[in-house]
Amino acid sequence: MLNITDPNNFGRTLAGVSLIAAPVALAAGEVLRLTAFGGTSGELELLGAVDASPGLWQLMTVIDMIAVILLVPAVWGMIHLARGQSPVLAHVGGALAMVGVLGAAGHNIFGNVLTGGMAAVRDSHPVMETLVVEMEQTPGFLFALLMFIVGFTLGNIVLAVALLRARVIGRLPAGAIILSMLVFSNAGASLPLTLVASALLLVGMGATARSALSLSDAEWAGLTTGNHSPVPAPAGAVPLS
Repeated sequence: MLNITDPNNFGRTLAGVSLIAAPVALAAGEVLRLTAFGGTSGELELLGAVDASPGLWQLMTVIDMIAVILLVPAVWGMIHLARGQSPVLAHVGGALAMVGVLGAAGHNIFGNVLTGGMAAVRDSHPVMETLVVEMEQTPGFLFALLMFIVGFTLGNIVLAVALLRARVIGRLPAGAIILSMLVFSNAGASLPLTLVASALLLVGMGATARSALSLSDAEWAGLTTGNHSPVPAPAGAVPLS
């Protein structure tokens, strides 16, 4: 039962719920982007499509930002679960994943918020197209994109290994997270690949959420103090030795 006055109960619940909600929001934003705007080729066509459906574009932008927000407690929850038994991998993977979340927020501003604003200037779409092309070649944009792609992908892969070594999740959920990152990074504008990657991520993070929510408040607190037993190993988990 949720108790917002108990930090351990609230933290455990927040992490568990976010681990489920974050991949759902991420998938919803990507599916909306590909179904509504995936058929465009080039920045000029995209600006025209956004101008024709500004409400859908703004909805996608909000969903993407909600996903970014939810990923913060989700990543924190994975670090918390794994750091007792696999501290190095948990912290390295968590740091990389957080960098990826920051990159995702920056990319959302560059790629979604600014595009929505530029599309609204209907008489200047050719000029805005040039602006977008030039902006996408600036070091700041490329760095934010690199933060997202490298940080988010590598971070979640390392966290999956940390969770497996800490016996928080088994081989299948850990493999699902790793495979989802690989598929996401190669999905591009492919809706089927995006759906597969989203499903895999939900399976992996969902299993992690189940482990978090199955702990008692005392067990969750013990993960912080170090006075704890390992999380009960799920089916498919491997021993530490």
